[in-house]
Amino acid sequence: MPSNPSSKASETYYDDLEKESAVHPLIEHARSLPARLRRSGLLRAKILATTSVGLLLLLYVFSSTLSTPPPTGSSSSSPLSSELLSSAEYNISTPLHVLVPSSRSDANLCKTLLTLSVLGYPTPILLAWNETYDNPWLAGGGSMIPAKIYRVSEYLDALPASADNDLVLLIDAYDIWFQLGPSVLVSRYHALNAAANTRLRAQLGPAYNKENIRQQIVWGQQKLAEPNEAHTIAWYPIPESPLPADTYGANTDTPIGRSRAASFRPRYLNSGYAMGTVASMRALWTRSKEWYEAHKEHDDNDNGSGVSNYMYYGADNPIFNEIWGEQEYAREVARLKHLPWLDRLLHRASAKPRGGSISGVRFDNILDPAFTHQKWSPEEGKSYEFGIGIDYASDLGHQTEESVADARWLVHNGSLVEQITERNAFDCKMRLPEALPRDIVAQGPPCSMTSPKADDGLCTKNIGHAAPLPTWTSVELYTHLCYGTVPVMLHYDGYTNKHFREDWWNRLWMASHGRALLDIARARAAVSAQEGRLIKTYEEFIEAPRWSGNGEIGAWTDKKSFVGWDELCPAKWDSKVFGTENEIAL
Repeated sequence: MPSNPSSKASETYYDDLEKESAVHPLIEHARSLPARLRRSGLLRAKILATTSVGLLLLLYVFSSTLSTPPPTGSSSSSPLSSELLSSAEYNISTPLHVLVPSSRSDANLCKTLLTLSVLGYPTPILLAWNETYDNPWLAGGGSMIPAKIYRVSEYLDALPASADNDLVLLIDAYDIWFQLGPSVLVSRYHALNAAANTRLRAQLGPAYNKENIRQQIVWGQQKLAEPNEAHTIAWYPIPESPLPADTYGANTDTPIGRSRAASFRPRYLNSGYAMGTVASMRALWTRSKEWYEAHKEHDDNDNGSGVSNYMYYGADNPIFNEIWGEQEYAREVARLKHLPWLDRLLHRASAKPRGGSISGVRFDNILDPAFTHQKWSPEEGKSYEFGIGIDYASDLGHQTEESVADARWLVHNGSLVEQITERNAFDCKMRLPEALPRDIVAQGPPCSMTSPKADDGLCTKNIGHAAPLPTWTSVELYTHLCYGTVPVMLHYDGYTNKHFREDWWNRLWMASHGRALLDIARARAAVSAQEGRLIKTYEEFIEAPRWSGNGEIGAWTDKKSFVGWDELCPAKWDSKVFGTENEIAL
């Protein structure tokens, strides 16, 4: 090491002083200086080390509440009940666009439209109306991609920016019934998003805000990600269900049950219904078109079975399954990217990619599972965040596929348990509501959903003379036994469940007096149009969608025309839509 000239000069100076006086104070000070410097330096080092260790310990304790928690499986806590969902106040006056992709009418579409009309939903808009699709090899004759992807996208793209915060409800046309009104639907949509965002904030840590991750679109739920193949991104990155881990006891998330998937908790996307803001759904549907254009014929990741031919035979569900899988993969990448530095320093579990499961089989690392899987990674600079989430506990709607035994028609005016029969050891643990959820009671009496007044006398005149007017505690309501929710709508999903559209129609509270309720809705529509602003054109309607603003019951179409009830639902279908009238007393 090279010598320090200034140091040598100092030594010479002090030597000269020592020769002059052995007792000079300066000499004594100089002699003791190196030792004192060494002692003070050591002391400072000790203080610094002790302080550093103390700070690290404090950071460790303090950051345990701030850092991203270790990725875990599902929570054992109960899902949000309708009672809890209705405990907060949300804006339910936001315009609601009800989109119904349907190229033709039949008795089942009429049932869907009847339930919407009686409950006071904004007049629906039929997309792909009067278009012809007859390809026997494709789902819906080939109508699903044009109707549920392209026509929906065209509708959303045509809306002005001023409508970005409007809400959109997209439903299947031929197998969905509504039993509760729009105020319940909208308030629950907001509550589900709020609850989901609380979970996301805890799961994603700093990435939640840095990447502006928020749930904005709520989809229906299902227990399998079919028809997508299990090795694809539609399966392995999907989060665990937040529903109780003991839903089906020890059989939960195993193939042991009434059927191969009956004991699984819902965690995958079903495209039977979706609800979100115009802006969020516009972005997602733009992406769905891009995805379809790149995968029209065959998935390169097909396992050789040919299941994905014609991209799953023209169905729309596989497209959204894949897009959701990409979103969840990208969210995990973002979580790791923005992970607090202390999590990495201390090698916490959260510093590793979270694990996952498929059909009850657990695996490590959803970003690169050990089994043969579709390789994927997000492109730099491209967003995969669409705010997609799932209606896990059926607060908005219940899908019957693999779930028929999970719900019953119940009257909420006494003991619910006594009404429940035909259960076996494979069924879920019952979590029944103690009382009818407040949001249902708050929407007003069943017969008055379309009335602008508290009581206009029409219910008493048309129904009350034959039986007491219905109340929400006197009618049967389709109720989820596993989670205690009363869904807004029912979706008869799956080919094996379509017969319930006939078998259970009489159970729906409005069906037994369908004709009378339709007449009441028609009379109220005429009064409403006279007292309010009469909507005469399609353009006026989509600017402010509302219930029967043109004074009639029916539907608008994407061809910008209005189709009245009598044209949509001619008398030849009356026996199916109204044939059971008055057989079941309300």
